[in-house]
Amino acid sequence: MGALGQEALSFAGTAWRLPQRLDALADRVEEGRLIANSPRLEQRMARLERTNRRITSAVLFVGLFIGGILLRVDEPGWGVTLMVASVVPLLHAVFGGLFGRRGPG
Repeated sequence: MGALGQEALSFAGTAWRLPQRLDALADRVEEGRLIANSPRLEQRMARLERTNRRITSAVLFVGLFIGGILLRVDEPGWGVTLMVASVVPLLHAVFGGLFGRRGPG
């Protein structure tokens, strides 16, 4: 009966401290102090960041290219300059995934 009594006391103590621990955990989550160490999560976040940079480059390419096309009618020099400059973000958007990886994965 002694082992069962100790086990019951241990369980009661854990149950007694549980609301305080949950409150502390909720506070850390709300304050942004919760730390999760997950290599897969970090890899996915890195991949999302690379994808975000490539999408930004694609949007920049479209803006520069269309701006160059529209400007080429009135100012051919500036229009061609913008279209040529749009090649840099295009290359990043298309080939950024091949050369942007660092480390394993």
